[in-house]
Amino acid sequence: MTARKRRSYVNLTLNADLQFRMVAYGLIYMMVAILLTAVGTLAPLIYNMFFGIGLKVQYEAAQAFLAVTKGLMPALLCLLILYAVHLLFVTHRIVGPLMNFTQTFLKLAAGDFTRKVRLRRHDYLQKESEQINTMIDRLTAFLSRLRTDHRQLVTVLEDLITKARDLDTQEKVRSALDILKREAVDMEESLSAFRIPSDAGEDKTNDGQRDVRT
Repeated sequence: MTARKRRSYVNLTLNADLQFRMVAYGLIYMMVAILLTAVGTLAPLIYNMFFGIGLKVQYEAAQAFLAVTKGLMPALLCLLILYAVHLLFVTHRIVGPLMNFTQTFLKLAAGDFTRKVRLRRHDYLQKESEQINTMIDRLTAFLSRLRTDHRQLVTVLEDLITKARDLDTQEKVRSALDILKREAVDMEESLSAFRIPSDAGEDKTNDGQRDVRT
């Protein structure tokens, strides 16, 4: 057994509270289903045991009931144990990715875009992890573009400061400011890809102004 597999089995309960609650709810549902099935299956025997016509019918019903329940109870107990183990593995493959998502989101909130979601082959939520990684890639591309625009803007400003003594005519000043404005517009276009809560308020205000003007 490889170290990775050993680690997987040791860490089977990544979030014990959440996983055990999910297992408990699943077992309760399974026990209710088993109980209803047992009642439906044994109801005729139980009826004949108490209300059957003749002692022979009641005796045979009782013998059949004991025979069925004698083999049924251990089978149901094994079924519940196997189902509990199955739920533990299933929740492990769900909770593990969720914890991975949480760690990645914490990194993003701290401004670190170097971490991506990495799941094991048999983990669930593979599609969701790909979507999160795509989001990180797009955000990284946006930030890279902003950094490039910022460096260009700083370069233009430094160049203008260096050549400030030569800007002796209005035309040269206007030309230099046009260059600076273009760089600022490029940064604004990059930033416009993002939306923040205040943008929604501004949109409503603008809509209201348009309605008033109309």
